[in-house]
Amino acid sequence: GGLLVGNMLTLYPQLFGCIVCEVPLLDMQRYTQLSAGASWIAEYGDPSKPEEWAYIKTFSPYHNIQA
Repeated sequence: GGLLVGNMLTLYPQLFGCIVCEVPLLDMQRYTQLSAGASWIAEYGDPSKPEEWAYIKTFSPYHNIQA
């Protein structure tokens, strides 16, 4: 749920006054460094591969924050 909530906030900030995201997965470039992260590569892709990172960064909340 944290990845979804993070994307909703970065894509549609006007819809929210705040969000509660207790254990989010927000940095999709470094998620594989988490203890369980390597097991998620089949689901999300491998950010160390440029062709896969090009897609993954489109749904990485951390990389889609706009100032």
